[in-house]
Parts: sequence; structure tokens; C-alpha cells
Amino acid sequence: MLVEARRYRLALRAYLRNGGSVSKVTQTTISSRASVQSLIDGRLAFVTQGKARKIESIFSERVQEWLRESASHDVVVGQVPTALVAPLVCDAFARYGRTATAQLLGTPERQLFAVLMERKGIRFEAADRIVAVLAGPTWWIENAERAMWYWSDERVFGKSSSQRAATNRKAHARWRKKALVAA
Repeated sequence: MLVEARRYRLALRAYLRNGGSVSKVTQTTISSRASVQSLIDGRLAFVTQGKARKIESIFSERVQEWLRESASHDVVVGQVPTALVAPLVCDAFARYGRTATAQLLGTPERQLFAVLMERKGIRFEAADRIVAVLAGPTWWIENAERAMWYWSDERVFGKSSSQRAATNRKAHARWRKKALVAA
């Protein structure tokens, strides 16, 4: 689940203006100072649900309620909502037919059906391929809602579970290597 970062950014800026510290935010969110600063500066568009709950814990109940009203999207880091690209696919189906659209995109028809009917999120790379072929690359930046999704994983405050697992595996491998060298 990704939550739009705007309200969290505003709340953190107010918190800092009223005597709060970036150090407290970094401790609460278990994040680097640079990540927290990126969120505060507005370089991040989304917050993972886990990080959102940690940030909320800093504030009063009233502010927490306001923060929880932020728009959220049932996708994970690296995905965009299928509702964003579904109109392009539907339009292409109407113009060219299902089979021709699938061939044009280099994607099985079943995958396109899943985008329209079954999935809530689609990997950014797949969405970008659909957009590039059916609408052109400038489609992403033609309005603010779509531009917000034209991002990489660096635009999200927090990591997905798969990113955490990869980081943990790398850290464990480094630790194990040091332990073997020391022995």
C-alpha cells in the first residue's frame, strides 16, 4: 500500500517549525537523515504504509486522523495502479481488437485481460511499455496525476518487503563473510 506523501510532508514541516527535530523523525521511522530530508523537501511522492504509521505516531490523534485521510493506492513499490493505464488498453481494444493490441504490445492477451479485470497494480516497466506504444512517452507528464506515477523506487519513502529481504540477505552475507575470515 502506497500513501501519497503530501500531507505527511506538510505535517513534518509544521512539526519541525514548532520545535521538533529531524533526529526524532529518523529514530521513529528508522530511516536515514537523507531519506527524511527528501520527504520533507518534497522529492518523494509516496510513503509506504508502514512508514506512514510510524510518522503518524509522532503526532496527536487529531493530526493522525488528518494524515490517514491521505489518498492511498493498493499497489506496492514499483507498481502503478492498473486504473491509470486501463483506459489506454480499452481504447486500443476498441480500435484494433484484443489480438492486435496484444501483438502490438508484445504481451499475451491474458495479461492485458488481467490488467483490466483482475489486478490492482502493474509493474512500472509494463505500464510504461503500454503507454509508450499506445499513447507516447509524453502521456505520463500531460497531467499531474499521471506525472506523480512517473517515478522510480527512489520516489518512495520506505521499502517494499522484497527490497527489505534483499537488503537483509546482502547484510547477512557480508556478516557471514567477515565471520568466516575472522575464524
